[in-house]
Amino acid sequence: MYKKIKFGHCLIGEILLVLLLSLFCYDMARGKSLLPSCQGNNFPTWTNCHGKVGPLPISGDIYDGEWKDGKYHGKGTIEYSDGTKYLGEWKDGKRHGQGTYIMSDGSMYAGQWKDSVPNGEGTYTFTDGKIDKGIWKKGKLVERKK
Repeated sequence: MYKKIKFGHCLIGEILLVLLLSLFCYDMARGKSLLPSCQGNNFPTWTNCHGKVGPLPISGDIYDGEWKDGKYHGKGTIEYSDGTKYLGEWKDGKRHGQGTYIMSDGSMYAGQWKDSVPNGEGTYTFTDGKIDKGIWKKGKLVERKK
């Protein structure tokens, strides 16, 4: 006979949720853009297109995604030279909307962004497996959820 195993609210379930959310955001950011490919090498003039730049001369960052008026705008992925990555939505060059930020130490935040800071529902996973889940305002957890 088979026994049904009932899992309560456990760390593994939370980690799987964050990983699935991250993969969704990664697929969203890496997926085919409906915008045409950007033309030429002068990315400050790119608008309503999808293109890749980098590594940039000063920062070393690499961006692959959508552009509007020479700024990151729409879906895109950036790999910063310090090893951190952001996969998700951009607005006027800032992280804005749904996205996942993965730090070089392996910790990450997956959730909503506004003006490049966590803002709205999101989950921060620490390197030790601890999870802060809830509502974020201007980068700070203001309401914890289970």
